[in-house]
Order: sequence, then structure tokens, then C-alpha cells
Amino acid sequence: AVHIMSDDNAVELAAHITSAAAGTATEDNEEQKLAEAQTNDAELEVATSAEESPPTMEMIVELPHDILTGYILCHLTGRWKELSRVSQGCILLGVIASYLIQFMVVFALAGDISASGLRDVGSVDGTDPLFNLVALAVLLQYLVKDLLNFYYSVWFWLGEVEKEMGVKTLSRLNIKSIKNVANVGDGLKNLKSTEISVDGMLESAKFWQFRLSLIFAFSLYILFGLYAIVAIGGESELVDKIEVALNIFFVLEIDDWACELFLLTPGVLDNDQFDQTVRIKETEEDSNKRVERRLLGATLLLILSFAVIYIACNWPSIASAFA
Repeated sequence: AVHIMSDDNAVELAAHITSAAAGTATEDNEEQKLAEAQTNDAELEVATSAEESPPTMEMIVELPHDILTGYILCHLTGRWKELSRVSQGCILLGVIASYLIQFMVVFALAGDISASGLRDVGSVDGTDPLFNLVALAVLLQYLVKDLLNFYYSVWFWLGEVEKEMGVKTLSRLNIKSIKNVANVGDGLKNLKSTEISVDGMLESAKFWQFRLSLIFAFSLYILFGLYAIVAIGGESELVDKIEVALNIFFVLEIDDWACELFLLTPGVLDNDQFDQTVRIKETEEDSNKRVERRLLGATLLLILSFAVIYIACNWPSIASAFA
């Protein structure tokens, strides 16, 4: 059967079709505008984060040529796994022997200091305070230079490697991390056995070994500095004071000679491998501030160390001057 539509019905039907088409077009436009707005927001967010995030810069860290740094470098560059057991044993012997000799020397020197010698520090007849000034200037320049070289190069570089590998040791030690120690117990209770990685534990233990070894190296310099207070202050002649400083300098060079003997000369490592490149996120302004902090820290440490040791070596003269 054929139904003939009236003009009114045809007009009404055409109006419905037009309205439906217009509604569909409106919904499409709204969806398109919403998509464009989301895209613009995403682009704005990316641009904002790019502006807020500092650029990644490459920095070359010149590591000291000593046996401990070379040992750490062998492990972190994969060179250690390439060596035979015999080669590894020889390098370990060089590390242990060099620092064992240095600790034996400093304890032997400290054992020769008598109680009366401690009381007589800075009070030797005829001692000129300027002599102590010269001798301490020679020694402190060397001690502070080596200590800051370890801290600003090896300690800093090791921290950057830890960040890349996701390992947490003393490089993440700060006030916030110390406060979180109280929550360690709760964290261990909620820890699942599947979350414990043996490889991760071994990797973390290796980095702890490196950190503790560096701390032992720091303590060696502190012990020699304390010995210098008594030894330099107890000598009356300038030549004898300078000789004490040079003897300490001589002993502290043993680990550098061990690096030459066990690592560089045999070809285990090259000199170029002690220049390590790290990638850090900081602006040029941040870089300049970091340099400023290091320079200021070195200057203050040198002045503070010199002031403390000089006062300790010349306390009778200083006390009489204010009496």
C-alpha cells in the first residue's frame, strides 16, 4: 500500500530531520572543542614542566689516581668481572696493604707521644708561633686538598651512580631520611617476600662497601691531622716542624703509588678512565652556585682547621697574651 504524505507532514518531517542533523553537528563540534581544549592543556602542561625542569648537563668528574678509587672504578665500569681471580687478588692485596701500612704508621707515631709531650704542646722554650704557622700551612693545604678531592669527586660521583642505579646509601642521607628511620619497622612488617631482590641487596651491599671504605680514608687524614697538632707543636725548630709535615705527606702518598703499581702500570685501567662523565639536572645559575659553595667550603674549612690547630699548638702564648 502506498501512503501519500500531506504537505504539513512533509514539512514537519523535514524539520525533525534538520533538527536532528543540527543536534548531531552541535555534539560533534562540542566534542571537537573538548578534544582541542584537552590537547591544548596537555601541550601547556608539557611546556610548563619543560620550563620548570632544569636542563640535563654533562659534567666531567676528575677522580683522584689512588688505589681505592681505582678499585671502585673497576667494579662500576665492569672491568672487575673481566679480570681473573689472580688479578683480583693482587688488586685487593694492593688496596689492603696500602691502607694497612698507613694506619700502622699513624698509630705507631701516636704511640711515641708521651703524656708529658701532650702537656708540653706549644710550650717548648724558644718556640716561635710563626714557625707553627709555616709548618701547618704546608700540611693543611695538602690534607684539605685531598679530603675535598675525595668528597667533591669520588663521593659526588658515587652518589650520581647510585641515583642512576636506584641504590640508596649515604648519598640519600639527610634530615628527612633520618626522620623516616622511625617508620622502618612498619615498612618491614608490610614488606612482601617477593619484593626482596637478592641482586638488589648485593648491589646495595657493594655500594655500602665503597662508602665505608671512603669513610676509613677520611679518618686516616683526620688521624694524621691530630698527630700533626702534637708533633709540630712539640718541635722548637722550623726545620723539624717542616720535616714532620713532609713525613706525613710522604706516608699519605702510598695509596697513589699503589694505584700506579697495581692498576695503571699493568694496564688494568687507563688514565682517561679516571675522568668520568655524569649527567646532572641543573641550570647554569645552579652550576655557578655549586662552584661558589665548593670554593667557600674549601676556604672556610682551611681557615677553620688552621685556626683550631694553631690555637692548640700555641695555647700557652695565646693564654699569656690575654692574661
